[in-house]
Amino acid sequence: MTLDRTFIIFPTTQDATNYLDGLNLTAYTLVSTNPQDAVIYQNVTGHAPQIYKTYEWTQGSLLNISLYRAHRIEQADNIVGAETLRVLVI
Repeated sequence: MTLDRTFIIFPTTQDATNYLDGLNLTAYTLVSTNPQDAVIYQNVTGHAPQIYKTYEWTQGSLLNISLYRAHRIEQADNIVGAETLRVLVI
C-alpha cells in the first residue's frame, strides 16, 4: 500500500473552513461531523476539535484491489489533512 498524506495548518479555523469550502468536493461524501472521531487531534491537543468534518471518495472496487483508491479530506479546527490510499499489487 501507499499512503500520501498532507497537512495544512491555517492561522484560524475560519481560514481552514474557507479553504475547504473552496475545494471541489462534488465526488466526495461527507462521512463525519462528530468531533469524537478526531482521535489523533484529541491525543495531541487533549481535547476534541470545535469544528470537525471528514469527506471521502473511493475509486474502483475492493474486488479489483489493484485499481482501488481511497481519498479523504479532513478538517479539525485550523488543520486540514488530505490523503490518498492506493494498494499496489505485485
